[in-house]
Amino acid sequence: SSATQCGACPIGRYGDQTGRVSPSDCTNCPAGKKGALAGQASGTLGCAACLKGYYQDQGGTVSCIACVAGRYLDEEGESSGSSCTPCSAGRFSGVQGLSASSKCAECSTGRYNDQLGQTSSADGCKQCSTGMFSAVLGAVQASACTACEAGRYQDVAGQASCEQCGAGQYLDKTGQTD
Repeated sequence: SSATQCGACPIGRYGDQTGRVSPSDCTNCPAGKKGALAGQASGTLGCAACLKGYYQDQGGTVSCIACVAGRYLDEEGESSGSSCTPCSAGRFSGVQGLSASSKCAECSTGRYNDQLGQTSSADGCKQCSTGMFSAVLGAVQASACTACEAGRYQDVAGQASCEQCGAGQYLDKTGQTD
């Protein structure tokens, strides 16, 4: 049949009218979407919304762009990288394309993070200093670090608890490092 001679609109475009003469006559999938299938007569069939964690700022494409590490996107079909939200204080992520704030990992005990959009625990989550500790996951400020009480010490930074003085020893000051 003569229809076999007709070329399909490429992925990222669709043809909602008859009589097209070239692929450029096909309509681009809009920003926020990517091409799903070639040869489709409607955007509903030929285009798919970018998934959570991804966006597309141009039309007529075959893929979506992942939000960078340290950011997430919890909506589908977004058309701007500025829609990607930074991980909150107390959290970080080295992974691209996160779909929810809960996917940003919490800083571990003994650490805190007071900045947005951090990409690693090592860079983003600061250690409580020696003589201090924090048992809080996802702490957002240095005040989460507490001085070791009398009778206890901490000689290593970034810890979740303090060490007790041994038998026959005492410490009558708080915040001691040895």
